Amino acid sequence: MKYIVLFLSIVLSSFAFAADFQKGADAFKTEDYALAMEELSPLAEQGDAEAQFYLGVMYFKGSGVSQDYEAATKWSTLAAEQGHARAQHILGLLYRYAEGDKRDYLEATKWFRLSAEQGEAPAQSNLGDMYRYGIGVPQDDAAAVKWIKLAAEGNYVPAQFNLGSLYQSGQGVSQDLDYAEIWYQVAAEQGFEKAKIKLAQLRSPESYNIQDDLKYGLEAQKKGDYSEALAELYPLAMQGSAEAQFALGVMYRRAQGVTKDEAVAQKWTLFAAEQNHVEAQYFLGIMYQFGFGVTEDHDTAVEWYKLAAAQGHIESGGNLKKMALLRFVE
Repeated sequence: MKYIVLFLSIVLSSFAFAADFQKGADAFKTEDYALAMEELSPLAEQGDAEAQFYLGVMYFKGSGVSQDYEAATKWSTLAAEQGHARAQHILGLLYRYAEGDKRDYLEATKWFRLSAEQGEAPAQSNLGDMYRYGIGVPQDDAAAVKWIKLAAEGNYVPAQFNLGSLYQSGQGVSQDLDYAEIWYQVAAEQGFEKAKIKLAQLRSPESYNIQDDLKYGLEAQKKGDYSEALAELYPLAMQGSAEAQFALGVMYRRAQGVTKDEAVAQKWTLFAAEQNHVEAQYFLGIMYQFGFGVTEDHDTAVEWYKLAAAQGHIESGGNLKKMALLRFVE
């Protein structure tokens, strides 16, 4: 008899647990966050991954509570370690966009990958971004296309826009404006405003002014919105914009939203310098003079300084004089 009582007690407890969870989840969906927190907190404390996920989201977004990234990380980690795909994605975001020393691109990539491999489309899209820009992983166009395409085919709208961008710029795929238009159209039909703008530009190229996109990207970089800056500037750089190429060089040199990489910085700076971008020529001079991302080579530094100085760049002229005093210039 006592076993029957114990069994019934367990069953009733399970029903109560499920009822409490459903009440909390429903409250979350109707934005009654106080009730959601009241119902879900005890369940999260008992180790329920779904409840932990909801708490992580509330602290991440500041929904019904003060925004608290430490608490968001705590609860998201507990759920993620139990294999919760959406919590793994949230944890990736927390590590990617954390402030200062707490930012960890390797951890972000790890959690994005675990989530993406479970089919979570937003995580697939973010993992694709990490490969696209070389954040926390070596830059890999093929991997970027693979993951972004999976997310796009899973109807994740930002990924559909990004796939259109890849086809428009020819990054990792053969440039195909027809495919670019198709994916922009799919995203635009779901209300993605940037896709509507790109679609209009593709369909009326005579009215498109690259300077508008460039200005937007540079302003985003200046404001510290590096994800937006990358999204705007990278395709422009791929299409040959010297200003965008130089800006990317700066971003990789200063670790602005990307893993610091002097070699990649040198690559983009060189592309811009070869198009006679004076600041890029000056920075190449610095890179070769002091060996930042390249083998130190004073002769090459002098050549780039001379090109910049010929365009009236004062600092380049000053560096030439200093190098002359040090007998680097005949």
